[in-house]
Amino acid sequence: MSLKKARKIINILFFTVMAVAFSGLILGDRFLPLILITVVALLFTMIYISATYFKCPHCNSGFTPRYFPADATHCPYCGGKLE
Repeated sequence: MSLKKARKIINILFFTVMAVAFSGLILGDRFLPLILITVVALLFTMIYISATYFKCPHCNSGFTPRYFPADATHCPYCGGKLE
């Protein structure tokens, strides 16, 4: 999976987590366990994708998605081109 595709998937998962959490406010206590399990599973999926695919293909150094610009074309550590 490319870095660009991983970033898109993480963005989609983030908005899904927000929508599920907001729906928990609307639905109330009846579905709370299901909503909590869903949110935690989605968050772990986001962490897994970040840890696995936010790496330079040349030097294998990991990027922090929070501080890595979306329009980056080169690795900040080795200068290799990102795809």
